[in-house]
Amino acid sequence: MTASGLAGRFIQVSSPDGTVLRFAVGTRAGFAVDRINKRLPESSGKVVCIEAIAEGEEPIEFGPDAELVIYGQSWKLRAVQGFC
Repeated sequence: MTASGLAGRFIQVSSPDGTVLRFAVGTRAGFAVDRINKRLPESSGKVVCIEAIAEGEEPIEFGPDAELVIYGQSWKLRAVQGFC
């Protein structure tokens, strides 16, 4: 399957260490936070939430039971350490 054939079948989240993780459509934010934290070094701060960001827009935070979604091409998802 080509990359264009995969469009819409996964959601990408940027991790604090710069890696990008892919999750299935329908993944809950709490699961993604757990998986990201398991991949980060123990000395690193823990991820507390995932937020959608776009230039010139206020971030949108996902609670643990929220389904991850992309709001449009200019929006990206990132894992946040510290406080949400």
